[in-house]
Amino acid sequence: MSLGYLQWNIGSGTLQPLLKEMANGVDTKSDFNKIFAQQIKVKDANGNTVTKSLSEEIRSMLQMNSADQLKWAKSINQNNVIKEPYKSAFNSLLKNEKFKNIEDKYAVSYFNKAESIVNDSAIGVKTVRGYTLAFDIAVQNGSVKTSAKNLVVDALAGKNNKLTNPNDASLTKNQRDIVVDLNNRLSKVTDSDTKKLYYTAAAVAISSKDQYAKDVWARKSTIVSGSGVVHGTNYAFNNSGLSDNMLA
Repeated sequence: MSLGYLQWNIGSGTLQPLLKEMANGVDTKSDFNKIFAQQIKVKDANGNTVTKSLSEEIRSMLQMNSADQLKWAKSINQNNVIKEPYKSAFNSLLKNEKFKNIEDKYAVSYFNKAESIVNDSAIGVKTVRGYTLAFDIAVQNGSVKTSAKNLVVDALAGKNNKLTNPNDASLTKNQRDIVVDLNNRLSKVTDSDTKKLYYTAAAVAISSKDQYAKDVWARKSTIVSGSGVVHGTNYAFNNSGLSDNMLA
């Protein structure tokens, strides 16, 4: 279950702190109770059917351990769609100004991480596209690992490494596929900033858990190129404001 403009979610544990603050804050608690006022029937610990409000149910969930919280999130989903009345209530939550402020508060760390990547003298690119890539790295991957940064620096210096050599014996199949695609793309690139962004995107991808590497590459390479396919959906970011203009 993912919510909000940064897709805070139960599985990664990023949504729970926002819900806790909204549910228990002095200035937000009443809003939370109104949004989640609807009564529902659920099973208690003894298997008995009881009636309680959505707000009570969510507060109970927030006291569970992470495994049980994930089970709860799955229980209110049907074919990857949140069931009613939860769906309507969560949609109302997302429109609430106090919850938007909470989102903004928790987003600050991601903006700070993105700025640190952009301002890195070795790999940073201070353009709209460069910041967009940095922000996506901050949200999806947390940061650029030192090992990934070293790969980028060495590749830019023309050294032979996992980014420049698809035949490197240490590459997994997924990583090799990424590096092959990277080098095919780079064969058509002359701009130094674009090359730096591609190397950074690929380094972050092959430094991710192997089962997610291609997903990371799909997202990052789509940002760098301005278009691509992510999770089966075509994106054309250059048509919606993504550019190589310098940051203000």
